[in-house]
Amino acid sequence: MIYIEKLFCFRMMLGIQFENPNNIDISDPVSDEFYNYFRDVARKNALIYEEVFATLPSDRVRRFEQVSGYTDLPKMKDTDPIKVYINIYIY
Repeated sequence: MIYIEKLFCFRMMLGIQFENPNNIDISDPVSDEFYNYFRDVARKNALIYEEVFATLPSDRVRRFEQVSGYTDLPKMKDTDPIKVYINIYIY
């Protein structure tokens, strides 16, 4: 039962609970294929989150002097909520 729940969680986190177009084998979470796919999904999710909410810390801010300029930028969640919805739920 726990194994089935883990597989369900992996499918959900990777966005493949309904279809698996890349045929990712989630039964072996330590395989290179799974690990690389998981990292790609996590990277894309982090970029979307950062683009929508402009959170800190961020790789876009390297020096303290850049903080106020970065936090003053308009956030996508405020400027284009439809695009936010598409980025989060469609991609």
